[in-house]
Amino acid sequence: MTMEILVIEDDRLKSDRLLGFLKAAYPKAIPKLEKSYHNGLYRIETEHFDVVLLDMTLPTYSSATATRLGRPRPLGGYDILRKMRRKKIVSKVIVVSALGGFGTGDTKFTFDELQTKCAEEFPDIFLGAVFFSQTSTKWERQLSALLKRALELSND
Repeated sequence: MTMEILVIEDDRLKSDRLLGFLKAAYPKAIPKLEKSYHNGLYRIETEHFDVVLLDMTLPTYSSATATRLGRPRPLGGYDILRKMRRKKIVSKVIVVSALGGFGTGDTKFTFDELQTKCAEEFPDIFLGAVFFSQTSTKWERQLSALLKRALELSND
């Protein structure tokens, strides 16, 4: 079964690893990449994706030269989830992050707290979160299990 996947990730090394994993583990998957909050949100609003792999901290805009533009959005991924809920977009979402904490001041969360918050606020679309590491393959096993779940849900 073909799976349309949008990866929203601004870090080139991490996006290369994610896309490489998807191509190796899911050869029928069709992954697409966006590198900013606005570009990712636009793709979600205008195209159908079975799964969105979503970074939590994103730049507001990106350019063709892959430089970061606009203010950083420490909870950009969370903001995308909120927009998806409001617009009734049903793509399943898996957060993939290399950070252990997010946000600033009163809106600061640990990885586990953010995962719980997303599960409570977006139960229809949020499948889970994966802690990405360059030095481990644990994230690959976790991501594979969540993608398998997404496939099962799309076959129901």
